[in-house]
Amino acid sequence: MHQLAHWSATRPTRTARTTRLWVSLAQIAGLPVAYAAVSPSPAQAPWTTLLALIALTVLMLFWRSNQRLQRQGAMMTQLLDHTPTPLIVLDVEGRIQGWNRAAAELFGWSADAAMKELVATLLFEKPDQKSVGRLLSRLLQEGQNLEAELHNNTRGGSRLCCQWRFQVLEAQAGGAPLVLATVNDITEQKAAEQNWVRLASTDPLTGLANRRHFQEHCREALARSQRNGTPLSLLYLDLDDFKNVNDRYGHEAGDAVLARVAQRLQQCLRNGDLLARLGGDEFVVVLERAEMEQAQALAHRIHQSMSKPVVLPKGERVRQKVSIGLASHPQDGSDAEALIHAADQQMYQAKQNKLVPLVRAT
Repeated sequence: MHQLAHWSATRPTRTARTTRLWVSLAQIAGLPVAYAAVSPSPAQAPWTTLLALIALTVLMLFWRSNQRLQRQGAMMTQLLDHTPTPLIVLDVEGRIQGWNRAAAELFGWSADAAMKELVATLLFEKPDQKSVGRLLSRLLQEGQNLEAELHNNTRGGSRLCCQWRFQVLEAQAGGAPLVLATVNDITEQKAAEQNWVRLASTDPLTGLANRRHFQEHCREALARSQRNGTPLSLLYLDLDDFKNVNDRYGHEAGDAVLARVAQRLQQCLRNGDLLARLGGDEFVVVLERAEMEQAQALAHRIHQSMSKPVVLPKGERVRQKVSIGLASHPQDGSDAEALIHAADQQMYQAKQNKLVPLVRAT
């Protein structure tokens, strides 16, 4: 692989050198022949002819050797172009010196268009260009292979996520070293991973965070609250008489109510607040940097938003009420479970006595 990439990168220079060499050899071999043709002394003619034959023989040997090298070079070029993995050869400045067919198919630029271009400018956004330059400098200094997951541009304007593997090619005949980059397109793989993460942390019915996501977020939010000395509040919500909706109108109507309630709750929140569905008709809100008064104000907005009727899929209208319990850190607990327990108790009191819907536990 090193030989393929290095040959491809240095082919234009070697071709020019070879051409100059053949011109020089042809001139040298032609001198004895020319001299024999104009020599005034017949006695010297055999010697000059012999020298000419020797020179022509040497020239023929060089020519055959060059033909063999050209055939090997052509074979190397074919192997490089038929390699299914995109391969890019860079010089010490980061300019492209080799670009196989797979690289052209992936990024959209032909070899002629890509050659001599700075790889950072051609394939990377401006914020990433300096980091690519630093990566190449580190690679050349340390001489070790490096791998990096990088985002790239294509000629058509698409964005790709690619796994790059860089390795230094040893310098040939006193020349500067080169860098061989192997590129694998992992865009679809990363999208699939992100989709799995989203599915694992999202409630499929409402699109809200699920219980697992809530627990992780609440743990991190509590750590920030403890570290920064800032307040944190939690709201625990449960829909009133939601079972009656399912029994009277069916589960499709019940799902529609849950989805609509989730939308209304989301509209009541600040940017950065987390709303999660724990399951069934239970929801929870995490408010960072929020005192109890701010949590109570949010609960009031939620009650107002829920006063409007919800339209069911078949046109029926229902008024879905909600009971809310409040808890705060550090007064009501230092972990997610303790806060949930405190807020659940308050929510139960509110459900039992709707005349006092918001009662803070002591």
